Amino acid sequence: MSMDDRMPFNDTPDGWKKAANKTAEAVINCPILKYGKHTGKRLCDVDIGYQVWLLEKMTRARDFEDAEDETGMLAWLEVNVSKEAIKNCNELLIDGVACMPFGKYRTVPMKDLPKDYVVWLLGSLQASDNERTIRPQGKRVLDWLNTNIKVGDLVPDPVTDTTELWFGKNKGYTMGEVDDEYFTWMHGIMKDDYSSGKLIGSRLELYKYICNRIGEEME
Repeated sequence: MSMDDRMPFNDTPDGWKKAANKTAEAVINCPILKYGKHTGKRLCDVDIGYQVWLLEKMTRARDFEDAEDETGMLAWLEVNVSKEAIKNCNELLIDGVACMPFGKYRTVPMKDLPKDYVVWLLGSLQASDNERTIRPQGKRVLDWLNTNIKVGDLVPDPVTDTTELWFGKNKGYTMGEVDDEYFTWMHGIMKDDYSSGKLIGSRLELYKYICNRIGEEME
């Protein structure tokens, strides 16, 4: 990832680049990560969300296994990660809007996340929080969701004959336009997931529709 591709948790898209390039030494002397998901990358080439997380983690620890390398990284972070970047990152802000800082919906406004994803995300983050394994950025997302999302907002719309199928070979066709043979096949695939409680949100609503459509009882 180049410095221009980083997540823009600054006032402007190139805000972090300007901060990191205040002097030539800031880039030339940029430490290389020796562990974690960004192993082998220069610290200035990873996204600002990871830098803020690492800064917070290292500030709390201070007792490093590799004192020379990690002290060097901490010193670099303290000089080059601005207070504004930390504030924006902590508040999940991109251009003043709360956005997802990680995952497949990274940079998408929180208010625009699909209902199914929010249901899954809440369950996942709550479990991590209960087990005390949640990371700071995940905790911020969980706190935002608990503050801003109401349970009623997560109830998916029922699937009817006029609902468009959103995947597969019949994507874009209304349910009423899809033949029973396809739904019988879908029922066989989804039945085990329903029995094990894995179907949630719109997938569960689809399964309800399929059962009603082909005359199968939901056990």
